[in-house]
Amino acid sequence: MAYRVFLSSTFTDLKEYRLIVQNAIRQLGAVDVSMEHFGARDERPLAACLNIIQKDSDLFVGIYAHRYGYIPDDEVLSITEMEYRAATDFNLPRFIYIIDENQPWLPAYIDAGDNKSKLDTF
Repeated sequence: MAYRVFLSSTFTDLKEYRLIVQNAIRQLGAVDVSMEHFGARDERPLAACLNIIQKDSDLFVGIYAHRYGYIPDDEVLSITEMEYRAATDFNLPRFIYIIDENQPWLPAYIDAGDNKSKLDTF
């Protein structure tokens, strides 16, 4: 049975990194469980992600850079942080990759203010 690997990150800023990791997951013979493959669902995105982490994932890979991520209405945490916390709560092995601070990055993809503070805490 192939491992099912949930891939978590912010999207726009890490699109190229996601593709590289998705390819590596498939090359290892595992199943890439990424939001790009969720398809149409009745659940809201957050509920779908948390459900997939709990029921359909064996491993969790998180890729993080300089953006905290989308915070749904009525929430205080980003979907990205809630995914990480769910993986922790469900005891999934977690592989976390954080961008090197010396890596050049587009200013448009660097959070400031409250989101930067939340990212630093996360």
